[in-house]
Amino acid sequence: MVTYLPPKEGFWKKLANACKSTFLPFQYGPDKQAENLTRQLAAHREFETERRELELIKLKAQYHRDIQQQDWQSTQNWLNRQFQGQENDKTRQLQAAIVAYTKQWDYQILHQRMDFDLLLQQERKAIDLELLQQTHLNQIALSLLNTQRAKETEEYRRILSTFPLRSAPSIFIEDLETRKNKGERFPLLITISPPDIDFEPFQVHKSGLPQMEKSLNEAMRIFFHENYSKQDKERPIEFVGGLWDSNKYHSEAAIKNLHYLMPAVPTLVINSEVHGDLMNLHTGVWRAEEEYNVTPIFSGFNVAEFLFEICKQEAAEWGNEREDLLSKLDEERVKEIAGDKEVNWQLLQEERIIRTSDKNFTNRYRPTRRAFKELEKHLSLLHQLIAGLVADEYFFINYQLPPKLPTLLPELLQGSTQEEQEDLEFFVFSHYINFGEDLAKFGNPLAADFILDLAVYMMGLSNFKLTMLLTKASIYIWLVQQELPAEKQDLLTAMCLQIRPYMAKAELAFLKKLGSCLYFLKEMEEYDWIMQVWNETTEQQRQIIKQIQELDATELERQQELKAAESKRQEEAKQQQAEEEGRKKLGDSVFIETVTVDKDAKIIKRQIQEVRQKVVQLPNDVELELVYIPSGEFLMGAAENENGAEKTEKPQHLVYVTHFYMAATPVTQAQWEAIMGSNPSTHKYPNNPVENVSWEDTQVFCQKLNLILLDNELIWERVLDFCEKLNLSKLNNGLREYLLHCEMSLGNEWRKHIFRLPSEAEWEYACRAGTITPFSCGMTIITGLANYGTGLTTEVKRFSRNLYGLYDMHGNVSEWCEDLWHDNYNDAPINGSAWLEGGVAKQRVHRGGNFTDKLLKIRSACRAFSHQTDTKNSAIGFRIVLPIVNSADN
Repeated sequence: MVTYLPPKEGFWKKLANACKSTFLPFQYGPDKQAENLTRQLAAHREFETERRELELIKLKAQYHRDIQQQDWQSTQNWLNRQFQGQENDKTRQLQAAIVAYTKQWDYQILHQRMDFDLLLQQERKAIDLELLQQTHLNQIALSLLNTQRAKETEEYRRILSTFPLRSAPSIFIEDLETRKNKGERFPLLITISPPDIDFEPFQVHKSGLPQMEKSLNEAMRIFFHENYSKQDKERPIEFVGGLWDSNKYHSEAAIKNLHYLMPAVPTLVINSEVHGDLMNLHTGVWRAEEEYNVTPIFSGFNVAEFLFEICKQEAAEWGNEREDLLSKLDEERVKEIAGDKEVNWQLLQEERIIRTSDKNFTNRYRPTRRAFKELEKHLSLLHQLIAGLVADEYFFINYQLPPKLPTLLPELLQGSTQEEQEDLEFFVFSHYINFGEDLAKFGNPLAADFILDLAVYMMGLSNFKLTMLLTKASIYIWLVQQELPAEKQDLLTAMCLQIRPYMAKAELAFLKKLGSCLYFLKEMEEYDWIMQVWNETTEQQRQIIKQIQELDATELERQQELKAAESKRQEEAKQQQAEEEGRKKLGDSVFIETVTVDKDAKIIKRQIQEVRQKVVQLPNDVELELVYIPSGEFLMGAAENENGAEKTEKPQHLVYVTHFYMAATPVTQAQWEAIMGSNPSTHKYPNNPVENVSWEDTQVFCQKLNLILLDNELIWERVLDFCEKLNLSKLNNGLREYLLHCEMSLGNEWRKHIFRLPSEAEWEYACRAGTITPFSCGMTIITGLANYGTGLTTEVKRFSRNLYGLYDMHGNVSEWCEDLWHDNYNDAPINGSAWLEGGVAKQRVHRGGNFTDKLLKIRSACRAFSHQTDTKNSAIGFRIVLPIVNSADN
């Protein structure tokens, strides 16, 4: 009982006070005030202690009342089932459980096999890509070395002295060496050799065309300036116009000599030749330390016919204008204005008359300025398309970059007729398909994806014809890539029939894109099949599915037979269903093995424990396991006689914690990278805990995780619950906008209901898992049960769980908590919430110890802190919790 009255004083005490007040009044007054103040403070502390004890007693009473009510209800339900249950019902339930258990394991075995095959494919692809990249770098280095050696030979000097280059090869080679030393990407050198050039020191045959070196160079220069450049870090391209002095050197001879002079420089040469009326266009391409490859692009392009067609169009247009001008001017003046157009018009009239009897007759028209301009425009477009195609090939093979030319096509083909656009698009994508087939033959793992991505892009442009062409090609290339029987077919359905038996080998991403294309192409039967393709795998897997289907059929028959008997137990079934749904809300039932050790670190007990667990799907097919932590109370802090206990762990006090979900493991590097897109860890391994993350980083992670998981039912339930509690509108603006509103308007209150860091009380309660010993497994712990004193992090789930189903609560990495640091537990919350008042600003708690600590530093009660919230350490990670906020979770 608290008293505020001063205690009774004896005779001598009274006499001493009287003397002091008489002879030392200046001292007696302050002493008396100090004594009264001390008495009042003591009384206040005693009152506060009693108040807290009463509050705790109230919480305990409410908790025990809830437990007793649950026990009574459970007992009542059990008695009802015992009295009403019959032996045949028990037999039926046992058989159903066996069937369900068998089905569950069959499905798990099936999916584990499929997951293993997919993982093996992904690892193989990653290794192949890394090998390709390293091979490219090695080829560059080797080619540079060979070039340096070749410079000392007489052959190199002879070719360099006679070959009419306007730029010295050493310029390009030195630039390549500089980029190699800086670790930058190597540019593709592009140059053209037109039919005639501006400067010609040798006597060569003239093509009869106007010189178009400058116009072609300018068109190419503008194209690369707008879309590529040498300074582009991702796709560097160096265009060099006017590299040749003479067309005396052209075709394979010129390309061979140029390749000999600078084999290390990735190069594209676009060479055009004119013989009479015909033009040929071919390319010379090589990459580092590769043989050059001369590829004809087109042969026999009739320049005269192209020019004559333009002239005829122009003459026809002039004919329409001519009549109007003759009505205003004399005929001689009109002919003077028209120039060659008048001549071409008369030739056109003559051709029309003669063609009535001779269909093969064609006049030779006089090429006009407009005709030559159209020819230059057409040739410039062809050069640009060829350069874009080769650039896409180069950057895909060496750096796995997606093609860029398809995104430029709409602008490049603007102004062309519909027929010309279709012809040029077919030319471009046929080239891509041939390139993809070559990639597959040489074992590039991305060949089929390269073509299928182009199909998806054309699908976005609603180009049915090209989407069909590319989809068929992607299926054929995938079969070649997998070294499976493949045959080109005109019908898409026929191609799908070829791939169907082997789709168990395909990656999920490839199937998804293929399914999208099939849906766009209205191949609904094949689309439906793609959606069910996981059920058609190897013969063994199909047999498993067949057995499961037979079990389902048998179970259905049994249900029909027992329907009459089941009708009289409908009320009990409803009650059992409600109870089962309540349990399912807490997660799937998982049985785990836990161990207990004695003080000598010997395992003295192994037991099977049932826990509830939910799985949340993260991006990149990464999973987050959540374990249900039930409500309860525990003594937080270290006992007085606990070995290694410190003052910061005291006083030990009773805390009540409400139920919640906690991550089964510390957040792994794979989970962090799936949300944040990077991996800051020192000890990099996907299944190891993420470390080198500050407390502030964990807050950003939780915020991004909550935004990503908006469609997950766990977050959805919390949003609906907040709508009802706060009387807010029913998500009129969409879920994402609503969550952002909650973040801005409700702040910390909202974050209590979504993924966050655990409070220090929640963490220790989950770590102890109902135990009162220094470690969750007993009086001590062994290295076979936790990672401490090793110097490195280990993979999560390597050691056994505690009684609540949690891994790595002792050691591995220390784990951030939400709380501010306090030097002891005086006035600490007793309801399990984070302690955010008082304490030391910017200092946050982390618990559990880490891989560098000794045994006593990983006890359940041991505490630690960091001086700043932005502190990063390779021994500190974190795990997250998800509170339970409404009855639906119970």
